[in-house]
Amino acid sequence: MAIFSNGKKLDKYKFKLESEFEDEIVKNSKAFFGKDTLYLDTKKKIKTESLGATIPDGFLIDFKDKDNPDFYIVEVELSKHSFYSHIFPQITKFFAFFNTSNKQKNLVNNLYELIENNEDYKSQIKKYLKSQIINKLIN
Repeated sequence: MAIFSNGKKLDKYKFKLESEFEDEIVKNSKAFFGKDTLYLDTKKKIKTESLGATIPDGFLIDFKDKDNPDFYIVEVELSKHSFYSHIFPQITKFFAFFNTSNKQKNLVNNLYELIENNEDYKSQIKKYLKSQIINKLIN
């Protein structure tokens, strides 16, 4: 089965390094996730303890519903990675994180700081927010 975008057939590409795939996600996040989204590239910008000793590759805010945006954790993985020994432990840590309120507050603070220090992120969010403040959105 072929996949098409804007009438063009997309070529299959096998990334050798996960970092190459992550870079592609950052550069083309709107193509991957949609035009009304903001991908926050956080891999090296969020402290490890913020999310249960594991760091996702990024976070995604989907503004399709401007009154109630969706918030996603993004983890980029290559198909060669083992589900049980590599991916499953990461997902388990993400789920465990959501049961710890002090770590959630820490993550909210880190994400708020990341956005406040990035003019591009701030301007993209502000075009979708009406009267909401950024910290309220992240919470």
